[in-house]
Amino acid sequence: VATAGDALLGGDDFDHALARWFADMTGGWTDADMARLHAAARATKEALTANERAIMRCVRADGTDVSVRLSRTDFEGLVQPLVDRTLAPVRRALRDAKLKAHEVDGVVLVGGSTRMPCVRAAVAQHFGREPYTGIDPDLAVA
Repeated sequence: VATAGDALLGGDDFDHALARWFADMTGGWTDADMARLHAAARATKEALTANERAIMRCVRADGTDVSVRLSRTDFEGLVQPLVDRTLAPVRRALRDAKLKAHEVDGVVLVGGSTRMPCVRAAVAQHFGREPYTGIDPDLAVA
């Protein structure tokens, strides 16, 4: 009936936001550190999907080990603008289809970031029910 999306928004954006926050909190990161910093951010994001708390840890190019404890709530606050941005295409698709959220029979989430509790909660709130999660979001095609 309608499709919409944001081709410029994905899981890497959540990783970048967390990496920037970590770099700002701890300081002293060089361009040579950025690949490791983004890998640490991705691992931390994934850990916070399954746990309420995680330690983001990264070793700088000079060998300095830096870590910060982070709660899921802190992470969700940090990425809330990105979560809000994910709902804009949903609203657009509903408007194009001339449907209200309550008229949709079911919602299937696609893409790895839909594993994050804050994304699932935002979708559930928007549609008034939990999205279907029985399909691997990395293998689903919208």
